[in-house]
Amino acid sequence: MATEWLRSTLPILSTSGHAEEKDNSETIADEIKVVEQEQEKVKSELMELTSSQKEVKKEKEELNCRVKSFEESRQYMLKEVEALERKTQQYETREKQMNKELERLQKEKEKVDKKLKSIETNLKSVAEMKEMTQSKIPSLEESLQQKSDELSK
Repeated sequence: MATEWLRSTLPILSTSGHAEEKDNSETIADEIKVVEQEQEKVKSELMELTSSQKEVKKEKEELNCRVKSFEESRQYMLKEVEALERKTQQYETREKQMNKELERLQKEKEKVDKKLKSIETNLKSVAEMKEMTQSKIPSLEESLQQKSDELSK
């Protein structure tokens, strides 16, 4: 575009002498070359920026996908944490119930142990009485026999 404009102004600028016209055309040609070089430079920078912009868009999309994935993972983890907390609470409740039951059973065991000791003591006493009674039976039988013999005489 700029090149075409400069070329179109060339005949207008060359109204003075032929030498001057030649100098002007060389200057303009040099300027056209500079402008064309700058245009190429701008085009290449624009292409680089466009390429960079595409890369940034891709990276942004990738990051958005990763953020979405992390958010989904976070939501899943939160659900898992809630489920584990519920299970923990259930286990704690169950543990309390089991501890109460254990305490009740221990008290019942203590009562049974006391009864067993009492029964054991009573059995020992009964066994001792039985032994004493058995040891006295022969002498009592002998006494009875003597009395019966005395009575029968």
